[in-house]
Amino acid sequence: MHQSGILKYIAEATGKLKPGEPLEEEMPLIFALGHAWEEYAVSFYPEIDWQPGEITVDSISMNCDGLTPDPAWAPEGTPLGLEEFKFTFKAVPSEFLTDDRFWIWQHQARGYCHGYGPRCCRWHVLHVHEAGFKKFWPTYRQYIVKFSDKEIEQTWSLLQKYKTRAEPEHV
Repeated sequence: MHQSGILKYIAEATGKLKPGEPLEEEMPLIFALGHAWEEYAVSFYPEIDWQPGEITVDSISMNCDGLTPDPAWAPEGTPLGLEEFKFTFKAVPSEFLTDDRFWIWQHQARGYCHGYGPRCCRWHVLHVHEAGFKKFWPTYRQYIVKFSDKEIEQTWSLLQKYKTRAEPEHV
């Protein structure tokens, strides 16, 4: 089972996604643009261990985009940072942590933190629309979030709870 499929199932079951609504990364052209963005952006950060490889923990597989040892951008005492790259048509949020459009990203990062060990994530996000879908203005934003052990364990418990319920087409 892959973490992304379980999270999509949970998002549909809880109404954060409409049933059958595709994620942006499931659309081939958006996936390609996202991959191009990731390759371009990571080239500016030679300290990132890019695509460190898939791991499986408790029968859940995952692949983070990158890991940074002793990240200068993280709170003091953070020995390892998680790096995620996103290309999205979602507008720049007024509050990243509480915006439901980024619920999957938050839980994805928490799951990666459980598996890979970091407690802090830096997202490199290219928003295609600054102010919603009416205005095209690509905007690069970084969001840095330090997760508590409790938040990470809550997400991992959620993934464990739903992994057996997730439909085969989701995973």
